[in-house]
Amino acid sequence: MLTNEAPLDANLAVADFEKMLNNQLSHVAFEAADSFRKKNNRLPGPWNKQDAEEFLALSKDISKRFDLKPDDWTLESYETKFFYLFSFTC
Repeated sequence: MLTNEAPLDANLAVADFEKMLNNQLSHVAFEAADSFRKKNNRLPGPWNKQDAEEFLALSKDISKRFDLKPDDWTLESYETKFFYLFSFTC
């Protein structure tokens, strides 16, 4: 099947970190990645929990500027999981 023959599926056109509901979280995550890189001269290590915890702390600080209420996030909250996964795989 050629690309022009495939049915159009909107979910295939957008990567997970770019979905409309995640736009602010994505922005915060990329800003946190840049802050982490500037501070440590590297990106977070793959699946490195210590780096992920530092990345989450940076993300929470940045999130306050966007009124995302990071103080309400729990270990099981969507936002926390999002930033951990972003850190593990960036």
